[in-house]
Amino acid sequence: MNPSISYYTDNLSFRLFGGGVRLELGVTKFLSFGVSFFRNSMRANSASLNQNIISLYNFTGEQLFTTFKGLFLLRFSNNLSLGVGLGISTVLGKFTRDDNDIFFRYEKRDTIGVTFNYQNTDAALILYSPYLIDIRQYASLYRFSAYFRNREGLKISGFFQYVSVDDGNAGNDFNIRLGKYFWPDFALGYEYAYSNYKVKSDYYYSPRNFESHCIWLDNDLDKKENLRVSIGGKIGIIPQSTLIALEGHIDTEYKPIKQLILSGRISIGSTSRDESSYRFFSGQLSAYWSIF
Repeated sequence: MNPSISYYTDNLSFRLFGGGVRLELGVTKFLSFGVSFFRNSMRANSASLNQNIISLYNFTGEQLFTTFKGLFLLRFSNNLSLGVGLGISTVLGKFTRDDNDIFFRYEKRDTIGVTFNYQNTDAALILYSPYLIDIRQYASLYRFSAYFRNREGLKISGFFQYVSVDDGNAGNDFNIRLGKYFWPDFALGYEYAYSNYKVKSDYYYSPRNFESHCIWLDNDLDKKENLRVSIGGKIGIIPQSTLIALEGHIDTEYKPIKQLILSGRISIGSTSRDESSYRFFSGQLSAYWSIF
C-alpha cells in the first residue's frame, strides 16, 4: 500500500492539493497487479490573473480531478522494473477522459539510475496553470532522466522531457548537472537548463528559448540504514532577465520498521516567467507499506 499527498502553490494564486493511494498485489515474485485512486483539487483567485484572458471563458477558479487506474508491474530484478497504468480521469464527474502512464526504471542506488516516463492526461495536471482549471485540454509527457556517480565522486545527472498539447503546441525542457563530491556527503557543481516551445501560449507557461546557469549543492545531513536526510539548492543567472534563479529543498526517508518506508520533500524557489518574478512552494509526503 502506497498512500501519498502533495501540495503546490505559487505567487499567481494557483493552488494544487492532491492525495490518494496505490495498492499492489504480488501474483508471482516478478509480477504484480494493482489499482490507484487519486484526487487533485485546483484553485486560483481570479483577481490575481490576467483579466483579458479569463474574460474569454467562464472562469470558476476551482476544479476537482478524480483519477482511477488499473496497474500492471514487472520487476525483472531488484534494480529493474516496468509499470503500466491504464484508467480514466473525471472532472467533478462531468467530463471523463483516458488517463494512462508507463514507466521503465533501472537503478543501483547512489551509483546509477535511468528512468523513462510517459503520461497522457488532462493538460492541467501536467502544465500546472491556473488558466487551465476550467479549460479541458489534453497533454502528453515523455520524460527521460538519469544520473551516474563514479568512485572518484564525479556525478552527472539530468533529464529531457517533451510535452505535446492538443492545441497544436509542443515543447521540450532540458536540464543537466555536472558536479563532484568533495566530501562523502557534500557535492557541488554546475547546472544548465533550457526550455523551448513552438508557440507562446496565453493559457500556460510555454517559453521561447529560456535558459539558466546555476551553481548547485547537495549535502547529506544524515545517512543511516533507517534514516536519510539531505538538503540542497541552487543559485544562478537567467540571461533573458535581471532576476536570478533560486531553489532550496530538503528530502527525508525514514524506515521505522522493515516493512514501512516514509518519505517526504519540501521545496521552495524563485525564477523568471514572462519577464516577471515567479515563486513557488511544494511539498510531498508518502508511505510504502509492505503489508504481507
